[in-house]
Amino acid sequence: MCPARPSGRRRPRSAQQRADTEQWSPGGGVLAMLVVYPFLGDSRRTLIIGTKIPIAIMVVVLMLMASVGLTLNIMTLSGLALGVGMLVDNTIVMLENVYRHQRMGKSADRAPVDAAAEVNSAIVADAGISLN
Repeated sequence: MCPARPSGRRRPRSAQQRADTEQWSPGGGVLAMLVVYPFLGDSRRTLIIGTKIPIAIMVVVLMLMASVGLTLNIMTLSGLALGVGMLVDNTIVMLENVYRHQRMGKSADRAPVDAAAEVNSAIVADAGISLN
């Protein structure tokens, strides 16, 4: 959020700040995928996580923020960083559990259902603790 002027109006973001954000955002996503890849060891699972991040931020969060009139500032960016970290962590937990169920010989249709049922409460508890 831009600093308030004495009249109460906000200053518009500069074109340079907007250009910098647009330039470096894709690089941040690629960097996150490069960091996650060694832990997962599979490019397909890394791409799943890599597609969840922009969908979650751009489509859901920014649209919700715009609909209620919120702007990006240090606090909202900090919250987004925390949320993205939790999203990546929970996705890795879910993918690893699905992979484990597939190695146990379950079908491609049954493994995700059983894996999700197994870790669902832990993921919800993790989100609840972080929100507290």
